[in-house]
Amino acid sequence: MQEADEIANRIILFANGKIIADGTPQSIKANLTQKSISFDMNAVISVEELNQIELISNIYVKNSRVIITTTDTDEVLNLLYQKQ
Repeated sequence: MQEADEIANRIILFANGKIIADGTPQSIKANLTQKSISFDMNAVISVEELNQIELISNIYVKNSRVIITTTDTDEVLNLLYQKQ
């Protein structure tokens, strides 16, 4: 990615013939460094409340399992523990 930082304004990544990412080198790297948190949902915090946390970039819910993507798992976990 160093070369991309130095010479590119835009990067397009392909996988299996489809575009999987399109953006600046900085935005692509930010998406590649995402980490996830997974937990069983309970009544302590709702998906709507999770959406209010700016550090969370994506929320996926399947059955009672929640998967959150973020660049700062420590801070998101801290915020979640404060809600309990």
